[in-house]
Amino acid sequence: MSAEDTDDCGAELVGQRDAFRMYFGTIRVFWEVHCDEVKNLWSQKTMDVDVATAIAQQLEKRMVELHQKLRPIIEEAFAQHDVNKDGLLDREEIHTFLTAYGHWQVSTCEYIVEYGAELAQIRRKPARGVDPEHLLLVREAMVAALQEQYASYLERAREHHMRAARLLDSGTNLQIAKEKLVRALLPGTQQNKRFVQRLPTLLSHGFLPAWSALELRPQGKTLAAIANTIT
Repeated sequence: MSAEDTDDCGAELVGQRDAFRMYFGTIRVFWEVHCDEVKNLWSQKTMDVDVATAIAQQLEKRMVELHQKLRPIIEEAFAQHDVNKDGLLDREEIHTFLTAYGHWQVSTCEYIVEYGAELAQIRRKPARGVDPEHLLLVREAMVAALQEQYASYLERAREHHMRAARLLDSGTNLQIAKEKLVRALLPGTQQNKRFVQRLPTLLSHGFLPAWSALELRPQGKTLAAIANTIT
């Protein structure tokens, strides 16, 4: 199920699409820029330590910029789902919020693992080029794993949503304030690291670019492990 297929996502998702599309679109652009630089670095016969250091430093700067861009987007998503405008999301509002979040993540996750599959091959054989047929097989396997994981998540969506909600509010009423939700959805924060473990986000390490593409673990499997099963 592609995040572009709005006809299949239900009327309740159509009205919420803009904030979450912007959220995941912003993360995707962030990922593209960083990993293009990593791809160029790993494509060289020998790694330039100075360039690698510069990329790492630039990543820290982009992280700050990413949070600045995402904060108002998350706040807008919160406002869209705070139906009674009391400044809190109750159980039903949380469920609706996370349903939309879960839906719109899919295309970005697919992009990340497809790009990550290419990075994994480059990393294993620097400067030797990528076998396009093998790359296609690995990408197809990774996307299939994502789709399987997403289908499994949908079978128990409310249970997953309430589990994630209890991370943010342990009270009996499960009411989540805006700032708690913002921190949970800012990639790389301590709150986000816990959040992505409670709510299936398809990528168990969250949405930050892994320095090594081999660290991407949909369904607990590394890209390298998937690639090694395909000959």
